[in-house]
Order: sequence, then structure tokens, then C-alpha cells
Amino acid sequence: MNDNKLESKQASKIKVCVCMVAYNHTLFIEGAIKGVLMQEADFEIQLVIGEDYSTDNTRQICEHYAKQYPNKIQLLESTRNHGIHNNVFRTIKACQDSTYIAFCEGDDVWVDKHKLQHQVNFLEANKKFQAHAHNVTYRNVTTNEDSNFGELTDRELSVKDLFTGWTFHIVSLIIRSELIRKIPTDELPHFISCDKFLNMWVGCHGLLMYEGTKFFAIYHRHEFGASGTPNWIQIRQQDLAMLSFLRGYLNDESLYREVRLNAIKNLFFASASIDSPVPIKKWPLLLEFIRFASFTKRTNIWFLCLVLFGRPFYQLAHILKKIQKIVAVNK
Repeated sequence: MNDNKLESKQASKIKVCVCMVAYNHTLFIEGAIKGVLMQEADFEIQLVIGEDYSTDNTRQICEHYAKQYPNKIQLLESTRNHGIHNNVFRTIKACQDSTYIAFCEGDDVWVDKHKLQHQVNFLEANKKFQAHAHNVTYRNVTTNEDSNFGELTDRELSVKDLFTGWTFHIVSLIIRSELIRKIPTDELPHFISCDKFLNMWVGCHGLLMYEGTKFFAIYHRHEFGASGTPNWIQIRQQDLAMLSFLRGYLNDESLYREVRLNAIKNLFFASASIDSPVPIKKWPLLLEFIRFASFTKRTNIWFLCLVLFGRPFYQLAHILKKIQKIVAVNK
């Protein structure tokens, strides 16, 4: 038996592969790794770390644990920075031979040793669900304050839920690998909102069970991560590209129009409020906005003016709102 077949046979025994991307996560990566290693389950678990050429000690910490647990941790080669999109999908690709793929970014942490066992038990018993997620603790690292990330209810999430909301954080997500293998990664547009894409991809193919009463992880919100200083214009443009790609998989034209219209609104609002020099394709989106929008709604008229006149209209509307507040207070 050659090495490739041996590796494939070994990989097929893995029930859950944990996808962990890491970049400059020195403060958190050890906790993230330990949270995976502490899992107690009646199946095999592998951790795949996509460390993206960090400039701090993240790589060294990952190497230490990979050497200590060679049968449990696979650390992907990192001789250059791949960027969020490429790093996420190269790590996911390395996880695909398992039955399920779970996600834990390098700056988050699992806090319950039975997390994976609970999720796998559910998916094994409920074949109609493509994925499972749960509530997490939202921890603001700057203020050291905790809150609930999602709603405190257990419910099925439909395609509309997954396209229009953000009920859960990716640190709680586990997906059937057969669904992930269907992603045509070579055809994907570039984006950094990979968690948003995964949510929508699941929505295009089935249901997700969300348990809002279960808290198995902590999401750390801090200024050091990739989302700490985002370029909102580029992110909104990437959202539109993502939706264009997903249209071929979404069998709900009215939902597509609703989500697409909101994405166009978000792009123009960000452009006007931030006054970013990043260029946007204004006129094609204007025509699309007019085609999708119902102008019996006042908000759509407001956004049409925002699309047409940009920042000057935004500033004028902002001033008028201040004047309205002053008048209301003086009455």
C-alpha cells in the first residue's frame, strides 16, 4: 500500500476534524488548542491548524503542540502569508476526509469537554440536519465583559435565517463534511467573511439546528484580529460577489432579491458614512437597486438619494436629524 492510500485510510477513521485558522493569536492560541485536546468522545478527533505566517509567537506555540501530539494535530506548512480567504479554504480542504468538520478560530476557545460528542450525537440521530451550532459567550477582551452571543432558544434555522441573520458564531459550528466537499473552491470569489459564506452554503442545502441554551465556547472580541480594523467598503463589495456566486445554489428568488437589496444598501451606506476612497461600481448597482426596491417604502427613497448623491446627502441627512432632535427637546 502506497503512502497516499495509507494516509487516506487513516483519515477515513477520523469522525471529526477541527478546522483552526490562526494569525497573530499568541494571547489565545494555546487555550484554543487545549480546548480541542480536552474533548472526550467515543470517536477519533483530529485538529488541523492553518497558521498563516504570523509575526508573533503563534507559529512557535502551534509547533510545540504539534510535536507533542503528532497523532492528534496536523500543522499546515506556512512559508508565506496566504490571507484569510486562502488560509481558511486550504485548512478546510485538509479536513475534508473526516465525517464532520468543526470550527474553532485560534483566538476563541471551547470550554466544555463534551461539546463534540453532544453535536455528533445530535447529527447522527437527526439526518435531516446538515449542521449544528450552539450559543457562545461573547467576551469583550478590552472591557472583560461577558454577554450572550445569540438568542436563548433552541430552533431549526432555515435558509432565510441563515441568509438574513447571524444567530451563532462559527466557534460553535459543525458541518457534515460531504456538504463541504461540494464547495467549488476554485470558482469562489475572494472574500474574508468565510463564516458568513459557510452559513449561507449550509442554508442552500438544508437545515441547521441551533441550541441557544447550550454554551460550549467563548468568542473573544478584540482589536488584534482580522475584524479589528476592517475595510467595510471592500467587505460589502465582497458580500455582493458572494451573493452572486450563491445565486446558482439558492432556490428562492425573492429571498435572493431581499438579501441582495440589503447588501447594496449596506455598501452605499458604508461608502457615504466612511467616505472611503475605494471605488465602487455605482451605476450598475443603481439600476439593480431600482429593479429590486419598492418605492412605497420611505427607507428605499432615502437610500436611492444616498446612492445618487453619496456623502453630501448623508451629511445633509445627518444635520437634519440633529436639528429635529434639538427642536423636539425645545418643544
